[in-house]
Amino acid sequence: MLDNFLPFQNAFNADVYNRINGDIGLANLNDDEVASKLTHGVEKIIKNPLWATKRIRPTGIVAIRTDGYPVAGSVDWRNISPDQIGVTVRFLPPESGSGSQGEYLESFVPFASRINLTTTATNYNITSLSLTPGTYDLTAMGQFGGTITGTQTLLGISTSATPTMPGASAIGQNREETPTVPTAVSGVGLVIVQYRVTPTTNTIYYLVGQMTFTGGSPQAWGRLSAVRAAPYLNGYQANVALRIMGG
Repeated sequence: MLDNFLPFQNAFNADVYNRINGDIGLANLNDDEVASKLTHGVEKIIKNPLWATKRIRPTGIVAIRTDGYPVAGSVDWRNISPDQIGVTVRFLPPESGSGSQGEYLESFVPFASRINLTTTATNYNITSLSLTPGTYDLTAMGQFGGTITGTQTLLGISTSATPTMPGASAIGQNREETPTVPTAVSGVGLVIVQYRVTPTTNTIYYLVGQMTFTGGSPQAWGRLSAVRAAPYLNGYQANVALRIMGG
């Protein structure tokens, strides 16, 4: 009986010794990889590949994006059950392009495509700009022309598809006005600078013009632009390779 027990005991001692002393061969056998598409900051439940073959739970997880971009900080993970792991990855914002800080968007109506303001004291959409969720600084420039008899010119930024001028309380924010109108020798230009908006869904912003007049045929053209003031990662997804380590 003792003869049969000693080989088992020796093998068990050798295995324990190798684990305690970090045997490289065993460490490699206890690692596995899984590819997964993860959403920034959202936990995803994945199968534990180590449990299926080795009956061990993870002791650490490293994430590497398959597109070469880095992952922000370390991976948050937890053992939910022997064969399930909860993994949360946070991605760094893109350095350029859609969603990146400093992304520039513009909608411009040139003089050649100017619109007619045919009715006095009536709002007209000059141009529009569609923004995805995030934080932006909007800038608007409106130019008005014609030989006009009138008393007032207004420019505003609105989110209403039905042309709507922001109220008087928005003057200095997303509305500007002047008690002048274009003449034969001089147009009227109004500017709205760095108006901060934070749409939470896809939103269209409109550049709105209005003029109060009794004679002439006023026209308007201009530009509405946006600069993304902060990167946006809500809902951002990327493919990662997860190296799962166990011991």
